[in-house]
Amino acid sequence: MIVLLVVVAIVFVVTLALGGSHGPRQPDDPSGIGFLDGIQGNRFLHLGDKAETTCVTGDQTTLSVPAAPNACAITVGKRSFFSRPTRVVFNTGGSIVVTVDSKNVPGRATSVDGGKCFGSAVDHGGGTITLTAPFATTVTLLTVACPRDDAGS
Repeated sequence: MIVLLVVVAIVFVVTLALGGSHGPRQPDDPSGIGFLDGIQGNRFLHLGDKAETTCVTGDQTTLSVPAAPNACAITVGKRSFFSRPTRVVFNTGGSIVVTVDSKNVPGRATSVDGGKCFGSAVDHGGGTITLTAPFATTVTLLTVACPRDDAGS
């Protein structure tokens, strides 16, 4: 009986912790991916760390995005079930459309103006970030969160 009470208490505490970490869901976010923004950990996207790209890379942090109709993508591999989401944060050199498509959450396209910061996340199931630009531009991956007034997502 005591073991059962302990298990119920642990499940209750875990449920509260997971529910509290999701953050507020935006009412204009029908895809459900917005909740990932509330549970971003300190694990930032790094190329080569279960992440690959079809974009031309200048180094591990700078990507060249070709002009439309071409696009390039960053593929984030699946990680263990208990892993925190991978934060995707970058600055853009020019206007760009970013589509974050997670394995467990449907994709959502976001337009980001040139010189602005974009921030989102890919959950432990992995996913693809597609980058499309009207003109060739560069993207610089960051390991810090976007300023609150500059976040693209």
